[in-house]
Parts: sequence; C-alpha cells; structure tokens
Amino acid sequence: MNGNAFLLNSSCPLLQQEDIKDPNDFDFGIALDALQFQVVGKTKFRTKLLYCFWWGLRNLSSLGQNLKTSTSDGDIVFAIFISLIGLVFFFKLVQFNLVRLEEMRVRRCDVEQWMSHRMLPDNLKQRIRRHEHYKWQETRGVEEELLIQNLPRDLKRDLKRHLCWSFLKRVPIFEEMDEQLLDALSDRLKPALFTQKSFIMREGDPAGDFYGDELLTWALDPHTSSSSLPISTRTVQAVTDIEAFAFTADDLKFVASQFRRLHSKQLQHTFK
Repeated sequence: MNGNAFLLNSSCPLLQQEDIKDPNDFDFGIALDALQFQVVGKTKFRTKLLYCFWWGLRNLSSLGQNLKTSTSDGDIVFAIFISLIGLVFFFKLVQFNLVRLEEMRVRRCDVEQWMSHRMLPDNLKQRIRRHEHYKWQETRGVEEELLIQNLPRDLKRDLKRHLCWSFLKRVPIFEEMDEQLLDALSDRLKPALFTQKSFIMREGDPAGDFYGDELLTWALDPHTSSSSLPISTRTVQAVTDIEAFAFTADDLKFVASQFRRLHSKQLQHTFK
C-alpha cells in the first residue's frame, strides 16, 4: 500500500450498486455498462462509436435519470452536465411548440373576429374553420408561396423542379416538353388546398382558376383572350382533403404566349 493506492492480486468484480456488500469492492458508477458489455476492450472503432452514441442519446432523452453515479466527483459532475444538456433540449422543444401554438391561436382568433364582423352563417363558419385547420396542419403557418418567391433564382428553380415536375409530366400535353418550358410552367404553378367536399370547379362556371381540358385548349389558341374564359363542362368535388398545384388562366396564357411552339397543330392534335 502506498498512500491511497492499492495493489490487488485479483480482478474487481463488476457489481451493480445494490449488489455491493464488501466495502473493498469498487463502484464503477456510470462506466459499469461499458465494462459489462466489454465495450472498452473492443478494437473496432465503429462499435465503440455506435455504443457511445446510443448511450448518450438514451441518457439525454431521459435527462440523465438512468445514470447511476459513484461517489466520484467526476461521475457526479458529468451526470449533472448530461442532465442540464437534456433539460436545455427539452425546454427548446417546448418553447418551439409554444410559439407555433400561439401563432395558431392568434390566427384562429383573427379569423373568428372577421367571421363575426361579417355575420357569416354557421355553415360557412364551419367550412372556413375546417379549411384553416387543414391549411395549418399542412403548412404549420409557413406561407409557402412567399417563401419560394424570396429564394434566389437558381434555388427557386431547383425547388420548383422538385415539387412540380412529377405532377406536370402526368399531363399528356406536358409529358414530352423540354426543360425550359417545364421550368416556365413550374414557375407559374401555385399551391392550393381543398378540404373534403369542397368544389374545385362547377359545371357551367368559367374555368379560370384551375386547369383542365377546356382551359388547356383555350390557352393554346392564340386568338383567345382573358376576357373570354372557357366554360367548365364538368363538376369536380374533393372527396378527401387535397393538397395540389394549380394554374390560373392568365398564367397559362402567359406561358403559351412566350413559347409559340405550344401553338403547333401537331401538339394540339396530340393533346386532343
């Protein structure tokens, strides 16, 4: 024996704290799991890294409640540090959710006041509430179109390609279009939300809000104008809540005017 140092001829048993009866048995504290699973003796770095990552994630998510420390100052300080970091993450998450909930509450209050001011009937109020709730679920208060418009041109183009190209190519007339034309069309597409049982278009109404066969045929005719919108020949109603993209008549007409090849007889015949 030299001071507080001891030389042992036998190995220290790896015991849980509740199993330590002999005062000479060493309490390994928070290092016990790593020793019991023989992580310390592993030679593969990946194994050690994954175990340490899992260990840290488990204890951060539980705010360090799973840690069984020894009386060592190092053990105690480290456990306190883990608990504090876990609490910081938890409070940040709560704060973020509270901000979103407050934004939703303010928005809902504004809508309710507006509906009361306009003295809307109950059935209209219910439909508006449903639409606002669905819109919030899908966007979390983010104004998607405004966000996209404020992006740099190249980033905006790449984002529109990711969001819109797969939908555009489902339309026969756009299926074989080149990238330049698809980019122009994507730039004009706008997000639209429809709640269950809402009417997207009605038979006999001007087809000026969303594209269909009539609106495409109208846009491809160079002799038509925005003052003479086509009449929808069908009624389209949402069966479920729908998130979609839509053209306005003016947007589609603008793209058609910029790309004269859309007016070719062969292309129009292919569509028909």
